Amino acid sequence: MRKDDYLYIKDCYTFAKAKGWVAYIDQIKEKQFEWARSYDTSVKKGYFLRLFHQNRCLDEFLRLYWPFGKTRHGQHEVTRLMTLAKEYDEYQGRVEI
Repeated sequence: MRKDDYLYIKDCYTFAKAKGWVAYIDQIKEKQFEWARSYDTSVKKGYFLRLFHQNRCLDEFLRLYWPFGKTRHGQHEVTRLMTLAKEYDEYQGRVEI
């Protein structure tokens, strides 16, 4: 992936903070992952993308911070990250975030 194609977790934190979701940021930062897969940061990104989608501001986030996410390949990555978050929730047997 080229640098412009990469979704930085810092951008997710920045956008969530601007939206006033500080408690959500703290939840994600403190989250301890307990599974055999090594996708901790990707799952965190998936949680943020899901939050942005649920609050109808995913397009705004993509426009401001990650324009690649609006491309065909970027949409695949958005789906992959949100799926990882869902799979982790299912692995834990609950939906926390």
